Amino acid sequence: MFKILLALVAIATYIAGVIILRKYRVWLTYYLFAVFGLVLIMVLGLQETGLDKIFEFFELNIVGKMASIFNISVVSLGANNIRVFDSAGPVVLTMGIESSGLIEFSILIGLISFYPAFKWQKKLLYLGIGLSSVIIANLIRILIIVFMTRFMGRETIFLSHAIVGRLFFFACMIILFWYIITRPTIEEVSKIVRGEYVG
Repeated sequence: MFKILLALVAIATYIAGVIILRKYRVWLTYYLFAVFGLVLIMVLGLQETGLDKIFEFFELNIVGKMASIFNISVVSLGANNIRVFDSAGPVVLTMGIESSGLIEFSILIGLISFYPAFKWQKKLLYLGIGLSSVIIANLIRILIIVFMTRFMGRETIFLSHAIVGRLFFFACMIILFWYIITRPTIEEVSKIVRGEYVG
């Protein structure tokens, strides 16, 4: 009960802060506060409600189906565990929220939702493209880990997860954020500088 009350007070404080900062048009502080607060609320909320496990289960099941196309057996062992076989036998892989793409999901939602220069139509379009891209990139990242474990052995789990998979996903996120946030921002600023911006 105390945890719920504390969460409600924190959310109410966050909403009030967003409204006040927007009202007084303190744009940079508003944007940073709104985005960071939303990411924090979403990530903690997903973990507290168990929705992160549902999403992880959903992703791992898709990975299992994708792996079966290449004749690789992936067995689900619960919400966030799968079993893969290498030459030595079964290997259990566990997915946490940091490997699910949910943190990037939350960041993307925050960055786009509170971006002052985007109209709602553009926000919805970018959210659809962005969230779909995060899912696809993360599925490929997990598949890379499964492939390397299956064909190169369990000794490559750290390499596949911490280096190869992470670098691939990081590169995808850089490209995604460039096209969805950075490039449109540069275009908007260029219009203002040239005197073409109409609001």
